[in-house]
Amino acid sequence: MKLPIAITIIIISHSLVAQDTLRYETVLEMGATHSPRMADRELIDRQGALALENVQRNWYPELMLNGKATYQSDVVSIEIDQPGFSLDFPEMPHEQFGINLDVRQNIYDGGFSKQKKKYEELSTAVSLKQVETDIYTLKSRLSELYFSALLLQENRKNLEIALDNLRAREQVLVSSVKNGVAEENDLKVIRVEILKLRQSLSELESGKNGLLGMIRVYTGMEPGTPVLLTSPGIEAETGSEVRRKELELLDLQSELIEIGKSLKSVQRMPRIYAFGQAGIGMPGYNMLSDQVSPYYMVGAGVQWKIWDWNTTSREKQIMESRKQVVAHSRETFSIQINARIENELKKLAHYRDAVALDREMLELRREITRNAASKLDHGVINATEYLQVLNDENMARVKLTTDQVRLARTQAEYQMIKGNL
Repeated sequence: MKLPIAITIIIISHSLVAQDTLRYETVLEMGATHSPRMADRELIDRQGALALENVQRNWYPELMLNGKATYQSDVVSIEIDQPGFSLDFPEMPHEQFGINLDVRQNIYDGGFSKQKKKYEELSTAVSLKQVETDIYTLKSRLSELYFSALLLQENRKNLEIALDNLRAREQVLVSSVKNGVAEENDLKVIRVEILKLRQSLSELESGKNGLLGMIRVYTGMEPGTPVLLTSPGIEAETGSEVRRKELELLDLQSELIEIGKSLKSVQRMPRIYAFGQAGIGMPGYNMLSDQVSPYYMVGAGVQWKIWDWNTTSREKQIMESRKQVVAHSRETFSIQINARIENELKKLAHYRDAVALDREMLELRREITRNAASKLDHGVINATEYLQVLNDENMARVKLTTDQVRLARTQAEYQMIKGNL
């Protein structure tokens, strides 16, 4: 028996080398990197930089070129009718034109630019956090696909073990039938079961390839050699802190609303500015001159919206209501997360116990199957009775594999729920 075992080990080793090993963490990382939402990060950063630059431009001088040309049907004229007294007043020209450059420079804006800068920075942070939240949803989907494919892969291995057992029995029965120890019908029953297992292996492989195809779409992997999935060694850190992106997003949204309220307040603060005007026209500042002349003016001004009919107050009340809605959303989400964490902890305890019991049951089933195989080889039992025992062992092996994959999936899910993946 040593030679077949050695050959089997060589075949398995060659099969593992020929396949690409795909790790769980790699799938999540590739999915996040390949996601179109990841490209949005750069766009959001650029938008934020442009918004901050516009805020900074509020302190740059504002230049405006104005020009006009008019003709008036009538103009102001002054007439003094006094005997013996004559005074000639010039008449304003009917044609008027002018072109001038107006300059305005903010000196004090009541803190508006400072608050606006904070608002734009936080708005960018909110958008970036939303991207991270969307990517988490993608990771959750990839996790589901990965463990579904892993379960099919591991169960395929179980069927291969059962198939090897049946082929071994087939070889023994061929000899036993020739020697008259076993009936030919037993050999046919074994061969029918072999065909059924081969059919099941094909179905499992097809199902796994379908899931891997979806994973390739999400991760951008090129179709290539067969993929060997590995069970992730993720331990559930029960004392770790919840670090979900959704909670961080809600906190940022609440802070953004608070800064928005401050921005509304400073919009009503007094603003001081300097201004100037220079130009050329007819008339200039001397309205009675009919000559083209240059002119200029400099000065300072103040603007203060002292009353807005409580518009700002109502807008702040609206924003406070939105902040409370965000707070309620955060509280609701926290309750949901805590409930899911408790559920996953219960599942972790269950699957740990189940795996331990599954191993014990499988070992007993193996012993029973070995005894049944010996009886079949010596004609004590028929093939149908042996298949029942073998199927019981296969079911025990499948249950162990299923519980192992479910345990690994629950550990990963627990970490993902807490925001650690």
